[in-house]
Amino acid sequence: MEQSLIDTLNSYIERQLDTQLATYKEDHNPLSSLEDYIYLNHLPSFRELLFNLIDESNALDSDIFERAGIDKKNFFDMRLHPDYDVDKNTVLSLCLALELTIDETESLLYTAGFSFDTTKILDLIIQFCIEHKIYEISEVNKALSLYHIEPLTIPIT
Repeated sequence: MEQSLIDTLNSYIERQLDTQLATYKEDHNPLSSLEDYIYLNHLPSFRELLFNLIDESNALDSDIFERAGIDKKNFFDMRLHPDYDVDKNTVLSLCLALELTIDETESLLYTAGFSFDTTKILDLIIQFCIEHKIYEISEVNKALSLYHIEPLTIPIT
């Protein structure tokens, strides 16, 4: 290709891009950009994700709160009140009751405002148990007690 043709092509592409950019700036509403950003990046709430996971597991609510060692009233408060605050141990107990993977557990923790902290022995024990598919709260609590850590919850029997 001749240099003059290449120069013409480059000029053409620059004009086209400039025209597209000008059109974009004229038509672009910053508010719609914000709405797009929110739509694309908004994550489900803790409550939404928790109950979606429960629904996907085909488990009964009673199975989950019993396995997690969570009081029925507190569990239904979580279901009914979108702004219900949970503590990290409760979230971890629910993750174990649902037999979640590490990635699923991290997601649920994140939506509740928590994360695994590998400087904490409790978190390392929980990660170990999940990786080794040890989901029974009583077994996890035994592992915690070996390191003189308070149990997550007391299983409801």
